[in-house]
Amino acid sequence: MTPEFERLEDGRVRVPWADPSDHIRAVVPLVRRDGELRAPSDRRGRLKSDRLRFVAAEPMARAIENVPITEADWAWVLGASRRAWATVLGRWADAETARLVSHSLVEAGVVELDVRMNRPGRVEYEPVAWLLTPTWEQARRDRNNDRAVDRESLRTHARTLAERVGALDPGMAAALGDPATHEASLAVLVAAADDLLDGVTHDGPRAFSQVHFGHTKAREDAPSILRAAGVCEATIGTLGLARSPYIGLGGALVVSGIDLSKFAGPVRLRASGVDGWGVTLPGDARAVVLVENLQAAEAVCDIYPDIAVVWFAGQPADAVLRVCTEVARRAARADLPILIAPDADLGGVYIARLITAVMPAEANVVVVDAGAVAPATMRPFSKRTLNALAELSVESLPLVAAFAQAVRERGRPVEQEAAIRQAIREALRAA
Repeated sequence: MTPEFERLEDGRVRVPWADPSDHIRAVVPLVRRDGELRAPSDRRGRLKSDRLRFVAAEPMARAIENVPITEADWAWVLGASRRAWATVLGRWADAETARLVSHSLVEAGVVELDVRMNRPGRVEYEPVAWLLTPTWEQARRDRNNDRAVDRESLRTHARTLAERVGALDPGMAAALGDPATHEASLAVLVAAADDLLDGVTHDGPRAFSQVHFGHTKAREDAPSILRAAGVCEATIGTLGLARSPYIGLGGALVVSGIDLSKFAGPVRLRASGVDGWGVTLPGDARAVVLVENLQAAEAVCDIYPDIAVVWFAGQPADAVLRVCTEVARRAARADLPILIAPDADLGGVYIARLITAVMPAEANVVVVDAGAVAPATMRPFSKRTLNALAELSVESLPLVAAFAQAVRERGRPVEQEAAIRQAIREALRAA
């Protein structure tokens, strides 16, 4: 006959009748009474609890490598000492998968599963949470300590690189030295800066990812990360990471005889390999909008068929700038206003500077400031970003200087789609 319960060496009480499998033991968690941890009991000394812990049997039945989860899942498991069951359910697709994973982790000695019995004395329970075992809690702390050391080492190296690449790429230097740069982006920036200084060129983003991050797809988005951080297109090309840049055209534009207003724009095209696009503006066109945000570009195309729209993602490549210049020349001849609408942050100021610099001298250019029509709700700029904005606010292009000063005075970025749409609408009404 199976005993009703047995005491273990750690003082906890095992209840064999509640074991969920041959590889998992059910124990009653201890409670603190009179300053001591004891098994919960009634006045007669009888075991009394509606809570159980499922723990690994000895010897453990499952090796760590046989737990059916990914590396990302492992990082999540070790991300907290305790995970509520609702959180565990949110991580996996369904309750059955969550139970399978949690029982596998119990069998491997990684976690203990805290459960509540629905009916005392019956093997009917609902999971409440899992808790890392002492061994794996220490592993979590060691991992966090190692990561903290690695993070500090990464940022120290980034600050050193910022000084060395400043003359080659000021945007890269600013991002490397900015404490607000996200760790994942900083790792890409550091790898790129090292390659730039060493004269290394890669055969595309996947080769870069393979060399620095161990897998071709781990950081195949490196060009986008670098552009978003403010790295110039020439640097990305030097590193061998440049892909064919894309541009979106829509609204009151005709390209090679095709009236783009007939399509739900912007129509995305590759901007490389073409010297001249043969862009023309129809007679009823009343403005040109050069916009960074795709959703805002789509809204302008939908609402204003008489507006020419040029969309670009992040800092425009030279090929994209050539298209912007071609459209701007047509607009200047027709005396149409040209609205430049980037995000209202440091990257947006850099974009405004790039585009403004290639506009015809006679063009009627307006830099649209989304921050003027919406509150800045995101986290504040770092000191380095504010310093960079201060330098841009005294530069030679008045429109860019004024935009940089406004962004700096707000102290926070504005990049919401709705804000950009509203700012464009108001600028069009005023144009």
